[in-house]
Amino acid sequence: MKADRVRLLLASLLFFGWVGWLAYLAITAAMAPAIVLSRPQFLVSNLDVIAQVEQIEDKLTPVKVVEVHWPAAEKERLKDKTIQVAGLADCRKDWQGPGPYILPLVHSGQDKYTVAAIPHSPGFPPPPSQTDQPRVYRIYPANPKTLQQLEHIPKLER
Repeated sequence: MKADRVRLLLASLLFFGWVGWLAYLAITAAMAPAIVLSRPQFLVSNLDVIAQVEQIEDKLTPVKVVEVHWPAAEKERLKDKTIQVAGLADCRKDWQGPGPYILPLVHSGQDKYTVAAIPHSPGFPPPPSQTDQPRVYRIYPANPKTLQQLEHIPKLER
């Protein structure tokens, strides 16, 4: 009889410990939502850079390229150069202050680029709240988790 009580107590402790651990994971995950890179956005971009963005301006914003992630042919030409980027004003909700950001860009002229829009997914029309602005533009802070995600996005070599 005594052994049954010990097993019941042990099972109860393990059960409540497991439930407590799950509660802890749920609370900490809700506090800091994960940033997930949009693969379709990077698949339509033709230049992926990690750039130092000091401020966001309404039209063209000068940014300093720290590293060219893709294509490899542009790594030496653009490294440590300042380029003009349009469309960063549409990314204000992703802005966390001055610092390094991952920018998926589309070439729009000599040393002028535009932030690539996230393309619509087939069969999924934009939500009714976005019918007046169907395009969504995103930039991503460069941190170890987002850089690891960037490494796993497949791109074709030119």
